[in-house]
Amino acid sequence: PMFIYTASHDHNICVWNTRTGICCAVLQDHSNIITALLLLKSTQKRTDQSLNQSQDGTTSDTSHTSLLISASYDKTIKFWDINSHKCVRTINESTWILTMLLHPLNNALIISTYDGSVKIFNLENPKSKPQIIDCYCASGHVKRIVSLCVFETTLYTASFDCSIRTWDIKSGKPLPYIFLCKFPITSIRIGTQGNHLFASQANEIESWNLNKLHK
Repeated sequence: PMFIYTASHDHNICVWNTRTGICCAVLQDHSNIITALLLLKSTQKRTDQSLNQSQDGTTSDTSHTSLLISASYDKTIKFWDINSHKCVRTINESTWILTMLLHPLNNALIISTYDGSVKIFNLENPKSKPQIIDCYCASGHVKRIVSLCVFETTLYTASFDCSIRTWDIKSGKPLPYIFLCKFPITSIRIGTQGNHLFASQANEIESWNLNKLHK
């Protein structure tokens, strides 16, 4: 069956069976409002001793692992095994986590926090320290970041200060491209081809052509 994962102010994550419409599990470990959910699907190579054997006798050298990632005002990011519904990893932060994003090209988790920072975690190396981008720098935002999106090596951050700013992911330095809106922004997205940037604000959606930016 297919499942939908929902989170709310009650600090819980509910797992819903889309065929029956029934809540089949509740994930409980957060102690404050949950602000974001992501589903991480990965394929990992297995050793010869741990090859999966199917019913027809064939073997496979890969295993598919799915994790649910949740962020919360309790200053934690939690990784859940979607089969056992158990929390398998916790990242502790010093302030609220507002939103998060998975980089589509490399195995990285990007989060924004209440203190104006963006952190990039290497999921392939959990022991490595995250890269930190100070988005409250002189050329950055003046209010908290509420949405993130990325195209190749460019990170876009949207804020309640009515602006979208751009950053080089590799260096963490600000780029000269700034997009201004009339009202506080609630969400941003990049088109599938990377040609357009979309921002929701008040009762409208504004768009920009990015063809020149990404050339």
